Order: sequence, then C-alpha cells, then structure tokens
Amino acid sequence: MGPIPYEWFITLYAHTPRVDMRLRFRFNGEHIGRPTQDQRDAVSPFVHAQKLRLKLFPVLQSKPICMRHLPFVIAESAADGTDGVYWCGIADGQSGITVFNRGSMGCVREGDGGFSIPLAYAHYYIWGTRMLHGEYEYELAVYPFAGSWRKANLHGRALEYLFPICSHVGPPGQGPLGSRWNPIRLAADGVVLTALYPEGGSIIARLAEFRGRAGSAHLMLPAGAVLEETDLSGRVVGTPGQPLHFDAWRIRTFKITPTEQVS
Repeated sequence: MGPIPYEWFITLYAHTPRVDMRLRFRFNGEHIGRPTQDQRDAVSPFVHAQKLRLKLFPVLQSKPICMRHLPFVIAESAADGTDGVYWCGIADGQSGITVFNRGSMGCVREGDGGFSIPLAYAHYYIWGTRMLHGEYEYELAVYPFAGSWRKANLHGRALEYLFPICSHVGPPGQGPLGSRWNPIRLAADGVVLTALYPEGGSIIARLAEFRGRAGSAHLMLPAGAVLEETDLSGRVVGTPGQPLHFDAWRIRTFKITPTEQVS
C-alpha cells in the first residue's frame, strides 16, 4: 500500500455471514494522514478520510444512516464520523453492514459513498506527534445483514466476536449440578446485561436500557436466591419485584445472594 508493506488475512465461515479480518502493517516512519506543516495541528488528526484505512462501498438503496454502540447506548447517529465502542455500521432500512472492532473504534461515511474504518495516523499532532515504526496489527470483522438494524441483534453478534465463549470438554461426572446449570438467566425487552461478576459471596448484575424508551427484564435465579437492588457503590437500596422495569436509558444494579449465603 504505497511504500508500506502489509499482509491481509481473511476468514470466512459457513454458519455466519461475518467476515473476520486481520491486517498487519510494517511502518518505517512514513507520514500518514492529511499533509500539514503545522507542528501543533489540531485538525489533520481528525480528518479520518485521509488516514490509512479499510474502505468499503456498501450497496444501499436510499439515504443511509449510521448507528453505533456507546457505553449504555445503542442508537443512530447523524454524523459522518461515527465512534463506536464495540461496533458501528451503516444501513438504509432494508440492509446494512456493521464493523465489529478490536481496537479501531470508529467508522467514517465518506462523500463518495464509501464507508471506511480508520486504522493509522502518523503526522503532526497538537498533543504530541508520534511516528510509527515496526509492525502493527489490526483486527476487525465485517457483518452484513438484511432488514432493520434494530432487529438484527447487532450488539449480540458483536459480543460473540469480541468475547468468544471459552469452553472445556471433559468426561461426565457425578456432581449435583447435572448436565446443564444456569445460575442466572435473563429475559429482556430493550435491556442488556452490561456487567456480571462475583463479590463477597454474591453475584452482581448490572442492566441498562439502551433504546431510549421504556423496557423490562426478568432475572430467573436459582431456587431460594435473594434479589436486592444496590447503588453503584454497592449499598442495598431495595428489594425489587419482577419483572424489572426500566425507564429510558436507566441503569440498575442488582445483588443476587445464593441460598447458602443467605442462611
């Protein structure tokens, strides 16, 4: 790519339309980005369409919109440059394409209809110029879909890519848990689980409404477990009933204490 050598690895699957990509570049101090002589340039570093980038040309039928994932928010964006934590994409209501990232947290809708993922910038920068030397690797996935983006479970598909399930296969045992054990199950409408971790013998679960309108969730717990709601510092603020109701954008934290801890 110009004077920069690179390798591009693509993985295709039979069971999913997702295309995994890994790009490896070897830099040697090249200037990358919009040309500038201003050593304290505060504009060129944010002109994403002139960076080293992966550029796609999705075939869309009408004026497209961008959408992305932000902390506790999954929503559309009118901006040409769209930042996304786990994913961002573009759609026209009939189909679309999403980019799942492992480090490249943004996409750009360009004036020629292109949709690009900025990868590298190396030029003057107001908060400290850094030139690139050596090998750099970038990982991302492209996920095309049909229909409404709101019904395509893009957030779930992105989590599958970013946090693949770790599993271990062994011989069957005689333990009391049986062949299947679900300590917690979640049934939700417009609510996602954003954190789940053990603390002091209990399980902490944090849920958030992400669509910008009322939602609900139901936590199915082990028999005898006690469900309490806490604030972000861990103080118990009440004992909620189920289903759990959420106003727009609301974040709620719950403490689940198993029977043996209660007794």
